[in-house]
Amino acid sequence: MAKIFTDIAELLTNDTLARDCKIREITEDDLGIIRGGWLYVDNGKIAEFGDGQPPQEYLNKAERIRCDNKLVMPGLIDSHTHPVFFGDRSKEFYMRLNGKTYGEIALSGGGIKASMKNTARASDGELKSKITSRLKTMLTHGVTSLEAKSGYGLTVEEEIRHLRLLREVSRQNPQTIKTTCLTLHAIPDGYGCEKDYIAKVGIPVLDYLTHEKLADYVDGFIEEGYFTADGTREYFKLARSKGF
Repeated sequence: MAKIFTDIAELLTNDTLARDCKIREITEDDLGIIRGGWLYVDNGKIAEFGDGQPPQEYLNKAERIRCDNKLVMPGLIDSHTHPVFFGDRSKEFYMRLNGKTYGEIALSGGGIKASMKNTARASDGELKSKITSRLKTMLTHGVTSLEAKSGYGLTVEEEIRHLRLLREVSRQNPQTIKTTCLTLHAIPDGYGCEKDYIAKVGIPVLDYLTHEKLADYVDGFIEEGYFTADGTREYFKLARSKGF
């Protein structure tokens, strides 16, 4: 059914940003603000918008939603999130702000491996609850589309468990969610090198992804002390050959 949103204090269209593909030195004039606007949506897509009184034909055939002089704007996109994790590493923000590197934080007992250990101890129910809560918080703040990465499993079993849980929760969520497999996030203890880990964990996970359609993308953390561009090149070629 068609819907018409009226009584909008400010309708933010982003006209100039979209037309000029502008990404820096953005001013208020670039936002395409229409004051006292209305927005007509037909079959789930924006069909028309404007200011002042909307056409009577739209009012006659659409469900009217009064916005009570609020701001209406496009949904936000978060292009890098990790909703599947357990535990708290908030103190690491302070460490990073004071100049500590990822490697130094890891040596002190924090970092990716700390999240890996805490997340492995969590049950499916606990993780689903956390994922749901985090997605709801994002939506409350206007994030309607996001990329969700795995990467705190770091074993075949855990990475697949996390991706399955993410898929399950995503299907019940109103946001647009694109899933990325980040099995190449860190090298757990017990593996001699990145090649060893990729062979024993990275590639087997790719086989599950292909069979169960668990991810849209495949990624890797290229950083000193983690993975290298040269060491992951064949892995990404394989992923691309599988359709990622």
